[in-house]
Amino acid sequence: MTTYQTLQTVKDAAEETPSVNRYSDRDIYQTINKNDVNYPVLCMALQSMTVRENYITYTFQLYAAERLTNGEENRPYALAHLMDMAEEFLHTLSNKEGIVEVEFDRQYNQAEYQTMDLCVCIYGIINVNVENDYFVC
Repeated sequence: MTTYQTLQTVKDAAEETPSVNRYSDRDIYQTINKNDVNYPVLCMALQSMTVRENYITYTFQLYAAERLTNGEENRPYALAHLMDMAEEFLHTLSNKEGIVEVEFDRQYNQAEYQTMDLCVCIYGIINVNVENDYFVC
């Protein structure tokens, strides 16, 4: 699987995940610092690529963001929803053709961003192992 195919597969998995309203491969801050964001948002930023003989590991930074209400009463719901959305996306991605394995330690970190909206985010590192088509003889 080529890099382009891998990135397209990640995008397809996000678009097939019902709870993801918007997918981006850009920086989370750039993605949510707008007036017209349809939450929740999922971002997968490619960090690195490691080529091995039989497979390639792509390391992504996963970000998921949800808008908070003015009083932030929805914080527990928003965090739980983001974790469920991330799990649903990872399950969808792991079942895609060409994906050998999706590694994620399920350790979500929290962050808050004051953008056009007050948002709560979770983020974590994802390793996606795919078949290595570069060295096929």
